[in-house]
Amino acid sequence: MKTMTVTVATLGFPRIGPRRELKSALERYWSGTSSETELLEAASGLRTAAWARQRALGADWLPSNDFSLYDHVLDTSVMLGAIPARYGAADDQTDLATYFAMARGTTAQDDGCGHAHASLTACEMTKWFDTNYHYMVPELAAGQKLALNGAKIVDDYREAKAQGFETRPVLLGPVTWLSLAKGCDVDPFDFLDEVLSLYAVILGRLAAAGAEWVQIDEPVLVLDLADRQRDALARAYDTLSGSGVKLMLTTYFGGLEDNPEFAVALPVHGLHIDLVRAPDQIDAVLKAAPKTLVLSLGIVDGRNVWRADLEALLDHLAPIAAARDVILAPSCSLLHTPVDLALEKEARAGGDAMARLRRSEDRGTIDPQAGIERRPQDRRRRTGRLGPGRRQSQDVPAHPRCDSCRTPCSGVAGDARPALAVCRAPGGTSRHARPAGIPDHHDRILPADQRGSSCARRA
Repeated sequence: MKTMTVTVATLGFPRIGPRRELKSALERYWSGTSSETELLEAASGLRTAAWARQRALGADWLPSNDFSLYDHVLDTSVMLGAIPARYGAADDQTDLATYFAMARGTTAQDDGCGHAHASLTACEMTKWFDTNYHYMVPELAAGQKLALNGAKIVDDYREAKAQGFETRPVLLGPVTWLSLAKGCDVDPFDFLDEVLSLYAVILGRLAAAGAEWVQIDEPVLVLDLADRQRDALARAYDTLSGSGVKLMLTTYFGGLEDNPEFAVALPVHGLHIDLVRAPDQIDAVLKAAPKTLVLSLGIVDGRNVWRADLEALLDHLAPIAAARDVILAPSCSLLHTPVDLALEKEARAGGDAMARLRRSEDRGTIDPQAGIERRPQDRRRRTGRLGPGRRQSQDVPAHPRCDSCRTPCSGVAGDARPALAVCRAPGGTSRHARPAGIPDHHDRILPADQRGSSCARRA
């Protein structure tokens, strides 16, 4: 009897850290009590810990460049050199001070990062599609020239590879970025050719660094596309298809609706679809997609804390996996969920929200005739029907404690690696109200009684 092992991908991981280490590191840097080097070292430790955790739990496709010091849309704007003139940054010379000035603004009296700036207004912040995450809106002006400004995505890939982690870099798609941008006396899509030339350079550098696949996020595909967006998507992927890497075109926050035939016809190697928000789209996608197109199926909700009914999901997907190559994944990035519910003392034990368990949920061996060969000692209680509705899990395994400091460890059982920032001793964090100027998304996993704003709700 033939069996097939299901491969699992993670589209993105919570960046804040299990004990909100990123938030603490940013606050220290903004207050002037720590240096840029210390901030970047803390960020590196969080990236390493995230890769180690995901690999230990069996994820086959790990993301890189999903980490950001502030916002991934802002990171893309800086990468493309889309720096508004008021910040006075020269081409190819945007430093961390300018980055945070775009994110938070500055005043002459208190710039918040220990550097001298005139009083500057931050970029506009607005909601990321229909989530409660807020992104920094890209700004484009008539006559503005874009230029590649660093290559964080390449640096992150190389960092992971040097530590033994093969990753699939994550890049916000050019058409989604242009769709999110606002223009001053210009249509953002007038910059399409310039943006595509920079994306081609980045993808070429990733190929040279050894990357085989790149996850390129185009959630705009789940919207009603204007003709200009549709034309831009066709031009974009005709241009980028020869970049030397395989592209996993990633959609989420909805279904392709009227766009499945259009999406599968784009010259990419893989397509990710959100089967939590739009489970009914699977039939149309399967009908339109050629067998050569790798399908990534978003079956675990990346936006809430409730466990999926894995038995029903995998039984439903077994015939699909028997007929073609598929990857199982969350519906979207896990950015929108807490890192580890075991550290959220106010949360109910039954609502297991650990992103690490979300990854282990997806593991299984699919048999095309007999269903699933499950791992032994599976203590989860099955909860009913397939679908996006909330389901409370029970019989949560006891959380391990770190062998070094005896505090709850945010890694897997037996994982006691404080050097990788996987666990922190008591006193390493403090609870405090959200300081002014920190956006909602930096507080999004705080317990309700500690949030500084009523807007900081979970997606």
